Amino acid sequence: MPESGTPFARVVARTAAGAVRGEIVDGVATFRGVPYARIPRRFAAPAPVEPWPGTREATTPSARCPQGEGSLFATSLGDYFTGGRLDRIRLDAERSDEHCLELSILTPAPDPRARRPVLVYLHGGGFIVGSSIGTTAAQPFVAEHDVVLVGVNHRLGAFGFVSGGAPNPGMLDLVAALRWVRGNIAAFGGDPDAVTLVGDSGGAVKIATLLVMPDARGLFHRAVMESPAEFSMRTPEQEAADRAALAAALGSVAALTEATADELFAASVLSPWSYVPVIDGRVVVADPFGEEAAGVMPEVPVIIGHAADEFTMFVADATISEAKAAAVVRLLVGPEASDREALRVEYGVDRLDPATVLRAASDASFGPDVARFARRRAEAGGAVFEYLFTHVPPHDGGAMGAFHTAELALAIGLPQHEESGPLSRVLSAAWAAFARTGDPSTAALAWPALQAGTAHVDEVPSVPGVVPRVVFGDDGGRLDLDGSPIHAAFWAARPARYLDLLTLLQAED
Repeated sequence: MPESGTPFARVVARTAAGAVRGEIVDGVATFRGVPYARIPRRFAAPAPVEPWPGTREATTPSARCPQGEGSLFATSLGDYFTGGRLDRIRLDAERSDEHCLELSILTPAPDPRARRPVLVYLHGGGFIVGSSIGTTAAQPFVAEHDVVLVGVNHRLGAFGFVSGGAPNPGMLDLVAALRWVRGNIAAFGGDPDAVTLVGDSGGAVKIATLLVMPDARGLFHRAVMESPAEFSMRTPEQEAADRAALAAALGSVAALTEATADELFAASVLSPWSYVPVIDGRVVVADPFGEEAAGVMPEVPVIIGHAADEFTMFVADATISEAKAAAVVRLLVGPEASDREALRVEYGVDRLDPATVLRAASDASFGPDVARFARRRAEAGGAVFEYLFTHVPPHDGGAMGAFHTAELALAIGLPQHEESGPLSRVLSAAWAAFARTGDPSTAALAWPALQAGTAHVDEVPSVPGVVPRVVFGDDGGRLDLDGSPIHAAFWAARPARYLDLLTLLQAED
């Protein structure tokens, strides 16, 4: 009898390029490191996978794009985001390689007749770090809800966002992955006509970007955007300047393609946030967070929301110094004493302590960004379901509050703590229902969509200003009919950019 969690059987599925052999883990067929495309040369658009003979082993984690040492899953948060199942993801076997166009598939069984809903996970980390390895711990979610879960790795940083024959190669990787899903997921028991994208943080921004990419249209049918924040995308001129700066750091233009992966990465970290998508007019045709994007792909329903304490994850010990708090206040409201006093009064505190300032930073950036995206899309006729995550997981004694992307683990059925179990059941059922029907409502949760102009809720007449939003807190999910962003009126005239706040928070005092 094998030990619990030990693969006890092998399983084979056939892709268009050849057969792959995975494992049965906790009763779920688990495939890792399956290639979905190849990179013909650095910075080029992805090309189809070349067929292979025989059966390819699919038991080693997908390669991740070069991004330096370390991993979120090697920190104390690793246990949180895997629900205490860190051993299932095989972190020690994850390798770094610029040829990282690989994915994982978890399925109850690779039965081509099953046609189960498919969730495709796009990882966070902005456009510079991260991998999808965490989803390979989600066997319980896949089994309970009878779905297929795919995790995608792709080119990041300079590898994915320096143009070389085609703009935005890292985003084109994601289109290639979705095309692979379209052509192959039936062999794993998935329905290619029921594909839901799920992305947290940077992954949610990638979804927003895919929504303004004509090549992606028709390749996915629903989208879940967890804790996105507006990124300033680049112009072609900015991209050309970034490419020139990178070449200068390497010593020549030729070195862009001739340098080793380690050398290219080392040069690129001088300005990592430069590597975001470029609005080139062909691959990415609009600003994903601009007004012109609101009406694109209105047929795709969207779940979107954020957590109450977004910035605690990004600072040591979930707090900041008094000096840093003062600097954040200046960035948020300006240098005048009257502005600081207005902020103090707005938050009803005796003083602007670090905890209050971190909460205000979240309210000033993620809250308005999410609300603006949701309302614009609803006004354009799209179905949008909004949420706010306020549950404080017991991780680290609850010091981080309702932290950035904390909902992800619960939504894919991986609660680390017993206290989070009931909410996890509500969230995962809603996500699975949405993947199956496009509506996240379940027997335990009524979740109406936003409506254009005026939000209509069944129990309430159509009243201007009524904005339905689900609040996922310690009491499960509840409907909030006044879903305006927290302190909305105060922050409406004081827009704050996420990257400006993040840069300040992570700078040395």
